[in-house]
Amino acid sequence: MSWWERTKSARAPLPGSRRVYRSDATRAQVQAVAEEIAAGVDDATALLGPLRPRSQDPLHGLVFVLRDDFLDTLRVHFAVNGAAPGHAFASPIGRGIACVIEDVPPQEVSRALRVAAVDEACAVAMGAELAPWLVAGAADAVARRAGVPLGSAPMAAGQAAVDAVRDATGRTSAAVIAREVLGRSVGEYAAQASVREGIQHEFAASLVRFVASLDRSDGGTRIQRLARALNDGTEPLTAAADIIGLRTERDCSAFGDAWQRFAAQERADARQTAFERLAFLAEGLRVVRADGEEPEDFPALARSLADRNFTWPRVARPGWSVVKASVPESFAVPGGVWPPAPAQEGARVAPGPRFVLERAPGERSSVATEGLDGGDMRIEWLATRPDTEAPLVWQIVRREGPPQPPRRPQAPPP
Repeated sequence: MSWWERTKSARAPLPGSRRVYRSDATRAQVQAVAEEIAAGVDDATALLGPLRPRSQDPLHGLVFVLRDDFLDTLRVHFAVNGAAPGHAFASPIGRGIACVIEDVPPQEVSRALRVAAVDEACAVAMGAELAPWLVAGAADAVARRAGVPLGSAPMAAGQAAVDAVRDATGRTSAAVIAREVLGRSVGEYAAQASVREGIQHEFAASLVRFVASLDRSDGGTRIQRLARALNDGTEPLTAAADIIGLRTERDCSAFGDAWQRFAAQERADARQTAFERLAFLAEGLRVVRADGEEPEDFPALARSLADRNFTWPRVARPGWSVVKASVPESFAVPGGVWPPAPAQEGARVAPGPRFVLERAPGERSSVATEGLDGGDMRIEWLATRPDTEAPLVWQIVRREGPPQPPRRPQAPPP
């Protein structure tokens, strides 16, 4: 029996919410998903300003325990394909958000839900006037606020995101890229995002960070004024012309030049960078273990991933930039270097910020930062269900005390 058939009677609203949930998960798990979505809406409102919904129809929430059920249901009932553990959807039953919660790293779920919350809120508020670059960029900014255990500044980007845009705008006219990205319809944007292997998401996120960096006005930030104009029914290109000042070819060229300078000078956030590199290393550890390897130290892990030309994620998506083992800095903590300089004979030199391999007694290895400005983080392993066969997934936490054995939830009483 399909998940859709099994959950026919498992539908319920949560107090204070207009969203009706359908799930095979526990009520506590559904409540946790609802709180993540609400946090995403709050962050979207802080960035875009309050937006008036064009419809008061109920919203839907589909919370899946198993990934196969999630992928099959989205494909069959909503024609949605994707690797992210959460998606916003529009269908004959209405709008909603679907996610899978088990056997998936919790911070991946959290970021996916924040992206879905922004996508849904913008679709409900802007309808056909939705500007895809603004939505994707806002979703990226909101998602990156989630999961970083030491906190992250608003509009913060990691080094991989900064480098991707800096490299692209250094090789191609930034004015041409900006004109293309700002002018695309939803369908054109989606097609190009697929063809360009996710780089268009990075362009959109960078453009939102750039526009947000411009001077504020009495009517709110330019980002908020853009969102408000789209909410009121203004066509996207007209809104961009009126609020950003893109009326002539000369305006577009000046905007592109200014964006290129911003991209060249933007400084990556150290905590965001360390967090994303730890996620990359956690996924790398899963790959080398699946091949029967257990690295003896961090240099061995770095060599193993470089030999595989490992990347994660495969394609950039809002909230995540591609980190590559082919880039030596992927193995460095911000403020440190990789590979480390060889020590001079007889010299005693502090190693500086770095990644280290660590393990709880008798347990599998993990990775932690050492010397990260503002505090350190580590990878912890956990199972999301009590089944002893459940795979371990990663979670990035503050580095406090010695590494701990993997955590498994307690099985419910019989």
